[in-house]
Amino acid sequence: MDVSELRSLWLNGVPTFWDRLAALIREDNRAFAELFLLSAWRKMAQARKLTSAGKASNRSFGVVTMSIR
Repeated sequence: MDVSELRSLWLNGVPTFWDRLAALIREDNRAFAELFLLSAWRKMAQARKLTSAGKASNRSFGVVTMSIR
């Protein structure tokens, strides 16, 4: 997964970072390891207090669950 665009948005403090992050998270066939990487980006953006383009509140991207059978 190429995160250069996401990194650029994050470094420049661009509010559309949150929209792009959400789109990447919701893509089909996302590997579990990639979700951890995206989660790390979310935490770094929150630490920088990067606001979103729409709302300045906390974002929720849903919960990923796995069942082992």
